[in-house]
Amino acid sequence: MNGGDFDDLKYIFSDFVTECSEAMELAVEDVLNLETGGERDAVDRIFRTLHSIKGNSSMLGLMSLSSFVHKIEDTCSDIRSGDREMDKDTASIFLKCFDVIEDAFTQISDHGDDQIDYSRGYQLLESLSSDAPVAVSEVVLDDTVSPEPEISKVSNETVEKKVEAEPVIDAPASEPEPQPATIPEPEPQEVIKEDNSFVTQENIEAYAGNSARISEVSETPESMVIERAGITGVRQNPTALVVEDDFVIRKAMVTYISKFMPCYVAKDGVEAIQAVSEAYSDEDRAPFDLIIMDIMMPTIDGLQASKAIRQIERSKSAVTFDTEAKLFIVSALSDDKTMLRAVYECGADTYIVKPVNFEELRRQLVRHRLIEPD
Repeated sequence: MNGGDFDDLKYIFSDFVTECSEAMELAVEDVLNLETGGERDAVDRIFRTLHSIKGNSSMLGLMSLSSFVHKIEDTCSDIRSGDREMDKDTASIFLKCFDVIEDAFTQISDHGDDQIDYSRGYQLLESLSSDAPVAVSEVVLDDTVSPEPEISKVSNETVEKKVEAEPVIDAPASEPEPQPATIPEPEPQEVIKEDNSFVTQENIEAYAGNSARISEVSETPESMVIERAGITGVRQNPTALVVEDDFVIRKAMVTYISKFMPCYVAKDGVEAIQAVSEAYSDEDRAPFDLIIMDIMMPTIDGLQASKAIRQIERSKSAVTFDTEAKLFIVSALSDDKTMLRAVYECGADTYIVKPVNFEELRRQLVRHRLIEPD
């Protein structure tokens, strides 16, 4: 896991290996079909399988496997874009790299880590990127283990109704060169508009003006954060809803959140909306106090579901700090535009970029009065 003490989730590895092994079997079939001129949709399925394994590996702290799969994913991207064909040699290299992934799965199942020799796979992939085509049979493997490429560790970003940098506003088209637009005092001006959604300049200014406080808060002990915010006590007997379509990530989230409160699950936005509606209509149940929402899901995505949930809360007059659910967006999307839409259009309280740092997630639970600080 990226951050935090999460040894109690090691049993998830078994489910991770089972799910990914089944997906890899289908990927092998797709590679064989492509080699014989099969449907081009197979490339997209292979890419999605690799992308899922890469993300789940990173989520579980299996960074060596994640890095290797990322390299295969890059090669698959070349095939999707038409820069490379899935010929016999390429297909053979893919299958041999899939064998390396299976070796990693065995290591994870037997020893709880992903530390195997990936040099064989990296060398095969390098042969594809060289100018002269190299047959798989011509790849000579060294006896020594090649060092794995350095993994760039991307720190998790959390956005809580603030942005860390002032967005740049394009100057009017009549100006010879772009200049920062002057922010009008009386009325906020619309700067982003998409699908009838907007983020106002007033909000952005307030967001950017608090960038210094983001840094200050992130380095402040949780008890002091609560004291400064004038918060006294936490919610009593809270419940949570985890909305995530990926099995491994969903299970990891539920296992962690269940350490603090009862946790329910939804596999997509439709199920999430239904769960919230039922919670408000059932007199024997309390509404959810915490909703952890993925964005990229089938049918109804996380942003649409979040807007619908906030509308349900407004219809039930649950709009105060103590009554509305704390909505945490947890997504692989890290662009500012998506973050701003999530916060201002969809009512998110926090935006956390995957892979999730569970220590940061715990800090957000404390900040929003959902659990007690240490």
